[in-house]
Amino acid sequence: MTEPPSNSFKIAAADHQAGHLEAAAAGYARILQFNPEHLEAITNLAVLLRDRGQITDAIPLFERALALRPGMTEARYVLALCFMQVGEKEQARLHFTAAAKASPSDSRPIVGLAALALNEGDADIALGHADAALARNLDDADAWNLKGAACKELARFAEARNAYDKALDRQPDHAEARYNRGALKLLLGDMPKGWDDYACRWQGDDRQSPGADLGVPLWDGGPLAGGQLLVVAEQGFGDTLQCLRYLPLLRERGMEVAICCRPELRRLVAAIPEVARVWCPGEPGPNGDAYLPMMELPRIFQTSETNIPAADGYLRAGPVDRPVDGPVDGISVPDQRNIGLVWAGSPTHENDARRSVPLGALRALLDAPNCRFFSLQVGARSADLDAQNMAQDIEDLAPEIKDFADTAAFISAMDLIISVDTAAVHLAGALGTPTWVMLSFVPDWRWQLTRTDSPWYGCLRLFRQSEPGNWRGVINDIRRALPH
Repeated sequence: MTEPPSNSFKIAAADHQAGHLEAAAAGYARILQFNPEHLEAITNLAVLLRDRGQITDAIPLFERALALRPGMTEARYVLALCFMQVGEKEQARLHFTAAAKASPSDSRPIVGLAALALNEGDADIALGHADAALARNLDDADAWNLKGAACKELARFAEARNAYDKALDRQPDHAEARYNRGALKLLLGDMPKGWDDYACRWQGDDRQSPGADLGVPLWDGGPLAGGQLLVVAEQGFGDTLQCLRYLPLLRERGMEVAICCRPELRRLVAAIPEVARVWCPGEPGPNGDAYLPMMELPRIFQTSETNIPAADGYLRAGPVDRPVDGPVDGISVPDQRNIGLVWAGSPTHENDARRSVPLGALRALLDAPNCRFFSLQVGARSADLDAQNMAQDIEDLAPEIKDFADTAAFISAMDLIISVDTAAVHLAGALGTPTWVMLSFVPDWRWQLTRTDSPWYGCLRLFRQSEPGNWRGVINDIRRALPH
């Protein structure tokens, strides 16, 4: 193999600077074949790979650079970010801490520690780190943003709003701070003002609005009569289910509506009369005249508590394949109530540790007279029934649930749903099935803070934690509301 020319690093760096990333990566790699300790080639290739999203490939290169020169604090800080991105929290914490000690004036590593603590659900520790970062740099917008997020989780809402405002004073285009401020406004019931800030959720260098790759313009809410609007689902299943209520309003404006959603929702969405076509990510999209991320619909229609459409239900379910109202062990039970249970959300949700309930805590409900309990829990947490020896008390429907159309059919066969804040709540609300929701101390924005009902769904009753982590009080309140 021919040794690279003496100016090969300059050539690779020039390609890197010009955005010719394949050529630059090949140039750096060739240099390292002949000189594995070429520090500049190692660090430049590591940065290039990280910027391309190849985090697991970048990490060993940053580690090799630090082994050669341990005092490279910027490389150590970026390595910590990489570890955080891949979920290696302890390694991230180790390198953030080392970078913070090596650079006493740099606030960024301490901001990283704050983000880690918040991700782990420790808002007190996160707030301490955010304040420590601000002590180093009062103009660090990221630190103000994380202080706001920590204060929000601690129910210190005025301080949270002030922190978000200060972040935006320092950096007016800080998309995450503005989005967080929007979610806080919505949590506090300020819908009209909250939507504009909430719209910033897809802004930022590393984010792209869902549907931006469809080759049509973003719909601004203006006339589109006779055209086709491509509405693209975003975020979680619950967000999609919540916003399907707006589809009749789009049809009233004379436009045809096509929906992009995840496969689990395809059958349910395809049955909606106002939907002309459904496609899923990875499939070719239909021709359209404009696109819109689905969670923009509340903003487009200037939604407030007084004009939320179809709060009494807007979906219809097909029949279940088998009845759920038959006798138990051949014994007929008069006036029996069928109750569906969901105790956990998606484990990938950032707030799942706070919103999900240990299944064992629901034992207190099972002695309610004339009540038959069914599990609508899907995913890994459905195994909790066997792990907690509760399969004999709660009939598991998960084996018969393949998608949300199946879940909808079972929900419609129930007299009551008792669930944590997850997609099942939105589906039950959209179907008009009576539903009792178990909410964490600081819930998602759509449930607001004090009310026991929801303007989004007229069939919901909200049961709230009186203090962080206290599910016992919530479940006791529910048990008292069930038959005695």
